[in-house]
Amino acid sequence: MGRPEPEEIEAVMCALYELCPSPNCHAPLEAIRRLARLPGDRFSKTLRWLERKGLITCKRHSKGRTSCYPTKRLLDEAKEKCPEMWEKL
Repeated sequence: MGRPEPEEIEAVMCALYELCPSPNCHAPLEAIRRLARLPGDRFSKTLRWLERKGLITCKRHSKGRTSCYPTKRLLDEAKEKCPEMWEKL
């Protein structure tokens, strides 16, 4: 599986940053998906890529729910990249 497009990485990274601006915060997977506005397969690929790179951690809960939280590394990168993205919207 190849690397997702930079715009897809930014969309997921910034969505998670908006929902959880600290590593102590968990966001439901569906909330991240809605905010990132990516098609399901592109979102899943990007999420798995970010998880493999150690930028986010996702936990599976009972009843099929999943929540994710950002690592400090993702938050540091998001602080630089995400304000630009919000200005474009």
